[in-house]
Amino acid sequence: MYSVPEDDLVRTFCAVYGEDGILQNITTTLGGHKTLLYIRYENAAHARQEIQKFAVQNADAIIEQIRQCTDVVARLFIEYYIGSETIDYHAVIGTAAQMEKVMQTGY
Repeated sequence: MYSVPEDDLVRTFCAVYGEDGILQNITTTLGGHKTLLYIRYENAAHARQEIQKFAVQNADAIIEQIRQCTDVVARLFIEYYIGSETIDYHAVIGTAAQMEKVMQTGY
């Protein structure tokens, strides 16, 4: 896990199994928030449905974040990682000052 401190992972790791004994999901708590590390989908259609639902919720969260910004939004920063069957992405809005800092410092 490239971004999960081992100590946090070991202390808060939680695996949930269904009544049939099949692993359903794995979570850990990071920064006080429950973080999903693994989820089992029944089939490709179920996976598509859940990913679409997540994408809509994520878009709603981004819109809410933009609505709360009282400064002029300079840029929407998008970071993503794709590896084998794993896709992870994040989007953050930024003000002109935040964008300038990223451009000068790299973060």
